[in-house]
Amino acid sequence: MTGPLHAFTVTEAADGIAAGRFSSEDLVRSCLARIAEREPLVRAWAHVDAACNYQANDHKSQWVLLISQIPEIIDD
Repeated sequence: MTGPLHAFTVTEAADGIAAGRFSSEDLVRSCLARIAEREPLVRAWAHVDAACNYQANDHKSQWVLLISQIPEIIDD
């Protein structure tokens, strides 16, 4: 796994978090930075809650809990 965190697949992101290579907060910050960089041109977002309350989960050994640490996009 190399490159910016926002470009990782869900599996790569979950593996990296589980291995302690980066935190879920690092992943979210990378995604938000990419959105801020591209949004003026792409204009894909109606709303981005960059100030959302984010809590990392300490139970990194369970896949279900790991996947909850991956940022998600909801499309209508």
